[in-house]
Amino acid sequence: MRVFATLVLISACLTGYAQWAIPPQMRASITLDNLAQNGLNQTDLLYGIPMEPGKVVGDTYITKVWNISTIMLSESDKIIEGYPARYDIQANALEIKSKSGIKVLNAKSIKSLVWIDSLLIPHYFVNANTFREDGIEQAGLLEVLVDGEILLLNKFYIEVVKPSYNIAMGSGSKDTKLIPRTATYSAKAGELIRIKTKRDVLKISGEYSDAINKIIADEGLKVNKQYDLIEIFVRLNELKQAAK
Repeated sequence: MRVFATLVLISACLTGYAQWAIPPQMRASITLDNLAQNGLNQTDLLYGIPMEPGKVVGDTYITKVWNISTIMLSESDKIIEGYPARYDIQANALEIKSKSGIKVLNAKSIKSLVWIDSLLIPHYFVNANTFREDGIEQAGLLEVLVDGEILLLNKFYIEVVKPSYNIAMGSGSKDTKLIPRTATYSAKAGELIRIKTKRDVLKISGEYSDAINKIIADEGLKVNKQYDLIEIFVRLNELKQAAK
């Protein structure tokens, strides 16, 4: 009863003003009555409110850090060195920071690239266009993890994670996420061979598969660990070199 009296008093006070702060048609009781008369329920109310659109989050760089680089151009073998650079996987381009601003070099113009990271470790890259996967010429840059007769390479790609938002449940993400990923390969006669399991490594090892299998077992090396995989391919190249 007291609550009802309070509401009546508030209503009486509001009608005493020439102008209302809240227009009569926007008062809650009227709005809800109108919605009820139109047969709308709570679910309709939820769907009727415009949602904030999702965003594209993440980036498409191998690393966002600018690393001091040395670049060899494809056509002339000309060397460009001493500039900070970073590689945009999706754009297939190397961004180079110069005194006059950021310059963009298409990866197809790059024969090879070396950059020094923050730990002073060099990273080596070659153009992917000299390799094929399933007979298809590749584009972009490949990181050389192990050089030698049998290469170990990293191929870069962007994983696109689509929005998972569920309107009915009001849960999940509205954003599209871009996540840089790597896949590991070896190469034979210019054909890239994906490495996922120990079986792939042993197949690539050919006549040295028994020796490599023993090294993996004796030293507890794991193919799914990049550092261990590098060690395996270093040893494989040593075996091939020693046999010559």
